[in-house]
Amino acid sequence: MPTPTPRPTPHRLARAALLAVAGTCAALPALAQEVELFERARFKGVKLKLTADTPDVAAYGLGNRIASIVVKSGDWEFCTAPRYGGACITVGPGRYADLPPALHGNLASIRRADGGAGAPPPAPATAGTAAPGVSDAVVLYEHIDFKGRSFGLSSSIARLDEKGFNDTASSVLVQRGRWQLCEHADFSGQCIVLGPGRHTLGGNANDLLSSIRPVFGRDNRPLPASGGLVLHEQADYSGRSMLLTEPTANLKSMGMNDKASSVEVLAGQWEVCTDADYRGRCVLLNPGHYQLDGALDKRLSSMRPR
Repeated sequence: MPTPTPRPTPHRLARAALLAVAGTCAALPALAQEVELFERARFKGVKLKLTADTPDVAAYGLGNRIASIVVKSGDWEFCTAPRYGGACITVGPGRYADLPPALHGNLASIRRADGGAGAPPPAPATAGTAAPGVSDAVVLYEHIDFKGRSFGLSSSIARLDEKGFNDTASSVLVQRGRWQLCEHADFSGQCIVLGPGRHTLGGNANDLLSSIRPVFGRDNRPLPASGGLVLHEQADYSGRSMLLTEPTANLKSMGMNDKASSVEVLAGQWEVCTDADYRGRCVLLNPGHYQLDGALDKRLSSMRPR
């Protein structure tokens, strides 16, 4: 999991973040991650092996020439513009013999989607521990041992007091994505960023959180004003995923047309439609997580913020 970095000025929340890292990462070796890029489809032609973030693939002589990929380990984000810009898609281990049209010959930068650290899977629930639902991206717990009252979420919450969980969390389970946790409402005060894993907010950080939101990119940027949503290939919010923060009139060029079975709206209100150009059957989705029904499952082709 990504290591929370304290601010330069010592603060109770930042200091406690170090304690959380020590408690959750002890004796966990870093997992090497590796991806192989090929010049031609079906793993032919020149091969380039990478184990680290690469802001410009052209520097290795394969700019605009990649047609197939093997992801040996880890989750990787592939983008059509240098420095992780343009359209991006996240994929896990597997052999991809022919890239989707949006990436074929257009792959410009790649990076490890989880920050490069192998995050341990959530420990199974034990007696007296509330078992988190797979649909919740984050679960806040009342006590430091992941017990007591719990509150699950998959979208931004600017004021936890409105949810009855302000200054209450003592431990946090992050199941997907990276999340910024702040001591004051509206994402103000001192904040830390946590990635997938089990985190104990000990010391003075106990019972301090008042707002929480997802962040993206290597620099942990908050979502734009229009919000964002994540498409998942599987109904349990697993498989290939894609973060969208701008109107997308046709998913075909991005390799996710008619692929999504579940959706997480991280912030904002989004219209999702079964046909390109925002046609066909369309529904409005508010922040939250959704398993798509038969009329929408594997049928989404376009979406836009409203």
